[in-house]
Amino acid sequence: CIRDSLRTNPAGGTDADDVAQDRLLYLRGKRDFSTRNFRGRNKRLGDIVNSGPVYVGKPALNWPDTFPFPDTSPNRYTDFKNGPDASRIEMVYAGANDGMLHGFRADNGSEELAYISGNLFSTAPNAGLHYLTDPDYIHRYYNDLTPTVSDIYADLQDGSGETWRTILIGGQRGGGRGIYALNVTDPLLFSAGNAARVGVWEFSNSDDADLGFTYSKPQVGMMNDGSWVAIFGNGYTDTGAGEAKLFILKIEEGVDGWDFASGDYIKISTGVGTPGNRNGLATPALADLDGNGTIDRAYAGDLEGNMWAFDLSSNLDTGWEIPNNRPLFTTEGNLPITAQPTLSKHPTEVDIPVPQPGANEPNVMVFFGSGQYLVNADKTSSNLDHFYGVWDRGDDERNSGHLVQQTWQTCFTNVETGATVRVLSNNNVDYASGGKYGWY
Repeated sequence: CIRDSLRTNPAGGTDADDVAQDRLLYLRGKRDFSTRNFRGRNKRLGDIVNSGPVYVGKPALNWPDTFPFPDTSPNRYTDFKNGPDASRIEMVYAGANDGMLHGFRADNGSEELAYISGNLFSTAPNAGLHYLTDPDYIHRYYNDLTPTVSDIYADLQDGSGETWRTILIGGQRGGGRGIYALNVTDPLLFSAGNAARVGVWEFSNSDDADLGFTYSKPQVGMMNDGSWVAIFGNGYTDTGAGEAKLFILKIEEGVDGWDFASGDYIKISTGVGTPGNRNGLATPALADLDGNGTIDRAYAGDLEGNMWAFDLSSNLDTGWEIPNNRPLFTTEGNLPITAQPTLSKHPTEVDIPVPQPGANEPNVMVFFGSGQYLVNADKTSSNLDHFYGVWDRGDDERNSGHLVQQTWQTCFTNVETGATVRVLSNNNVDYASGGKYGWY
């Protein structure tokens, strides 16, 4: 597939292998092709638009040294933080629309790593990486999502056994329907000869048709069954059922390929969306409710204006579900939710667990806004969007009628500049006895 993609010419025909080889050299940064009708280029690095840079230095997360995490030396996270990797090469990673995930040394900017996910290759005339060499090229997105980096305790089948690693999960946003995982623990291993140790796995629409364009930024953590996972929404414009779905990929299981039937990954469907009216789930926010470091709950919004709560507290993956199969909240006018929510424990209401009277678990405040900026029509949208603070106390199907409205109010006019200063109202929300679930 990669060779066929590189041999594809602008007319859709097939070039000889020597032309394909030159296209590969072009993608790797060579600029002088006087005998080829390739697009001219002044820079070796492609444009970086929506992929923010991620710095990776010494391990610095806060995974606990208590069960269910490794709790004995030398396998504790503290041992990893204070071990040889504390002095590893500092790196900066970013995705670019030359199709590559780039890794640069933080001290001098030299490129140590460039990775291309296989799903970006194509034999279509105006797609694939060969299209970057087309003289009539019009900008496309390829590798456009900010990567996620985390430390995990896993066996990635590279000969090192089960140990702490630093893993990078990348996606493509509007550039493709795929994500990928790289082992970036030791930058000294970044070489062509170690490619199999650095590249952990890829997961794309060809593995599961319910995966759309990967706008949802993967989140990494440990589940209550002990598995380390990447969690993300299915994104937009899938080619499957059209429903908004939460994907939970077990990182270790993908090393030898993906088998849904074997439980290598889990999909939790909201049931909302059809092939004729495709929905999609945005970036989730994860909650550790009992403080032991594992993921107990996730929240994510969809294009139909639903904020979903996912119960992930079971120690069996078969128990991960949407409570009552209903959304936590639906926005005014069903306007879409496309950004990751922010979570906090309720600031004034104490936890009352089930089965006590007045139970309010999980007692989480979920903050989010409506709106989207995905298609051309969004540029001229006049939708009246809102920002919400919704109390998750175990109920579902809440709407703005269950909230207290806040409004912008004129406070005063600056005499010198004539500018009007506005403040937000502070209308009281009676959580304890007023039956209210927050504000908007």
